[in-house]
Amino acid sequence: MVSPGVIVTGAASGIGRATARAFADGGTEVIAVDVDDRGLAGLAGEGIQAEVADVSSEADVQSLFCRLEHAGLGVRAVCNAAGILVSGTVAGTPIEDFERVMAVNVRGTFLMCKHAVPALRRAGGGAIINIASANSFIAEPGIAAYCASKAAVLGLTRAVALDHAAEGIRANAICPGLVDTAMVRRHYGSPETLDLKSMNFFGRAGRPEEIAHVVVFLASDDASFITGAAFCVDAGATAM
Repeated sequence: MVSPGVIVTGAASGIGRATARAFADGGTEVIAVDVDDRGLAGLAGEGIQAEVADVSSEADVQSLFCRLEHAGLGVRAVCNAAGILVSGTVAGTPIEDFERVMAVNVRGTFLMCKHAVPALRRAGGGAIINIASANSFIAEPGIAAYCASKAAVLGLTRAVALDHAAEGIRANAICPGLVDTAMVRRHYGSPETLDLKSMNFFGRAGRPEEIAHVVVFLASDDASFITGAAFCVDAGATAM
């Protein structure tokens, strides 16, 4: 078996892409997962293993882990960064949009955790890092489904940490504030047009790489005493 690798979902863009690159830059074998095959193609050119899969589909997730096991690739960490955001209040969000957000953000994270646990057991333990959000703690106008989904991701992370600590499996959540990604730009527009001084202490948007560095730390042995935690990487947004 080759040295254990790290799975990163949502790796075609944004925080997931930056995380895949950060692990690869450190010499770790990376399995980059996304439904966007075009976005993954660039990573494959950087020596990162690309796997097209829909994390909201249990068949796809099962197939992913089966392929990795068949190839003899162990897993030491999983970063669940796949996520989507749709606009709308509770009253204004179509049920189809709500279900789509929950399918990717919550069901997808659940399925990846569910099938990662046996793989991490075989490796003798490891880490799960789920990308939640500052919206796991604080609401924001007009994104009701997203807020609900990210609160659920945080609760799920804590449950995984509790249930699997005895197996040497750690689970933590990172809760980013406003980060300059394609998803954020689709919803808010360019960060330069926002009143960022009212949104966090630094008055700027975060960079995906700043989140990725925290993921790499939480996957490392340096974080061996950390589990069930929520890291607000948000320039103080949740403290305002």
